[in-house]
Amino acid sequence: MSDPEPAWVQAWIAGDAAAGDALVTRYYQRVLRFFALRLPNAAEDLTQRTFLACAEARGSIRDPQAFASFVFGVARRQMLRYQREREYAERRTRFPDFAEVDQASPSPSQVIVMHEEQQLVLRALQELPLDVQWLLELYYWERMSTAAIATVLEVPPSTVTSRLMRARRRLREVAEQLVTLEPRRRSLLQDFEAWVESVRELRVE
Repeated sequence: MSDPEPAWVQAWIAGDAAAGDALVTRYYQRVLRFFALRLPNAAEDLTQRTFLACAEARGSIRDPQAFASFVFGVARRQMLRYQREREYAERRTRFPDFAEVDQASPSPSQVIVMHEEQQLVLRALQELPLDVQWLLELYYWERMSTAAIATVLEVPPSTVTSRLMRARRRLREVAEQLVTLEPRRRSLLQDFEAWVESVRELRVE
């Protein structure tokens, strides 16, 4: 059976609200996870902003087959905008609100049923620069091609390929540094790629 998504996209562009609802249902949890792993307290709001921005920009969609790239491109821009707004607010405040600053770190309580190995993967991910985090999330958890990721990050596909090689190596190195107990170390490192991919199945509350 063929994927109905491209037809939904075309119908939504033409004004079909039901098709838009179907797309939101398909992508809502994925976009929510994109934000919740680093900004749990703002994730719901940013997810709503993302879909509102998608609705406003749906006329710019040129390839219904590449809707995932469109959605996560919008999500990335919403994230950057949010960060700029927060940085500006912090610069205007003499004493920063540490509760607000701390919310940038994902909380294990934000996900249901997380193995220790998955917690280590997320902790390692947090240690990486934000653009590297995005790259790995899109590759492992959204299973995007290098061409699709290039569209989201607005860089050439060749750049994605080289960055991805470095990012995967760095993620493993950081995870190795975080692991201190030998049994857990063996469990994580023996099948590291599988543990990274398994985070995709987690659902945020």
